[in-house]
Amino acid sequence: CALPISPAIYNLAKYDGNSISIVANPDTGSGIMGSPIIYNNNLYFRYQNANKTFQLAKYDGNSITLINNFNSTDNGVNDFNKSAIVYNGNLYFGYSTDNFSKPTLVRFDGTTMTKLPISNGNVGYNGSTFIYNSNLMLAGDQDVTNSHIIPLVKFDGTNFTIYPNPSSGCCRYYIGGGIAYNSKMYYCYYEDLNRRLAVRSEEHTSE
Repeated sequence: CALPISPAIYNLAKYDGNSISIVANPDTGSGIMGSPIIYNNNLYFRYQNANKTFQLAKYDGNSITLINNFNSTDNGVNDFNKSAIVYNGNLYFGYSTDNFSKPTLVRFDGTTMTKLPISNGNVGYNGSTFIYNSNLMLAGDQDVTNSHIIPLVKFDGTNFTIYPNPSSGCCRYYIGGGIAYNSKMYYCYYEDLNRRLAVRSEEHTSE
């Protein structure tokens, strides 16, 4: 589902092979945002509540339950289509406190959400998750001197590794599109006004 134009309401719909039915929303908010993901035999998705913040929502086949944010005033869960992924038995997605702080990677184990700051919190999380060589690859979000970059980041389930972009200058972006091919990871890389294909192996990143 796309972002609604107020006062549109978005619901989860289900089709059983013969007919379509609508799943009731748990409150008067705008409802489901984007596509669901399957985790632990339930559907999870981003949900805009009546306070216009975004929560993680769970559908168990009968009804929708909203998972509490860390704080009720937080912006909450980021775009699921860009970030949500199941890795090593947990659900990962982006989360924002407000419009000014960098988003954080969050791990959900089915019960509890845990924030996973990258590099002591000075590198944010920018989505574009992809599993490669049993690691979670993702886009970072980092401000450096006179520049803003989005580096490629590896998460092994415990530790983060930030990889330097393969060129210098302003605005070096890893913008996702990851795919494994011939034992390497390929993705779209953006520098200034040019887009390039970048390749990531376990040894190096190159253009």
